[in-house]
Amino acid sequence: MGRSERHGGTDSSDVPISWQTVQTFPDCFVAVIGSAPSPELFPEPYPPWPAVLELSGQVFAVTALAQCDGLPVDLALRDSEGVGIRLEFVPDLAELEAGGLGQWSSITEMVVGTTGAFAGSVKGQHLAYRCDCALSPGSYVAQAFRTAHDVLGLRIMLQQEASDLEVGHQ
Repeated sequence: MGRSERHGGTDSSDVPISWQTVQTFPDCFVAVIGSAPSPELFPEPYPPWPAVLELSGQVFAVTALAQCDGLPVDLALRDSEGVGIRLEFVPDLAELEAGGLGQWSSITEMVVGTTGAFAGSVKGQHLAYRCDCALSPGSYVAQAFRTAHDVLGLRIMLQQEASDLEVGHQ
């Protein structure tokens, strides 16, 4: 997964984003990406997917049905700063995107504070697996990779990075 992506723009956007796999969950039923800290219990989400989770009126996480084995947690880095997290439920997502069979679309926005963010696998109401990620504090765009019939990935990107990805190659 350690591919680099270049964007249009100036300053830091001229530095490519690199994706690094930081952990792999052995399996995943419901995937979640959210701002830390996470609650002890998660509400059992029901379709339609993806679902947006709120706590005290603030978006803190997005979830989607993953039903996969070997789910990699990818961290987006620009100049060694964490600017995003990506979960791809299928290994050929890049090929689907290149072939025009799906695309990333915005779901919601969330704020990530100084405590960072997390990716996880929810079983029942509990996190079965969790990966904490140090991300730059700020406003993040949560996105889902959608095909005609399925959601095949989730990611959050720092607002400016998400704007650059919409202009350039994802």
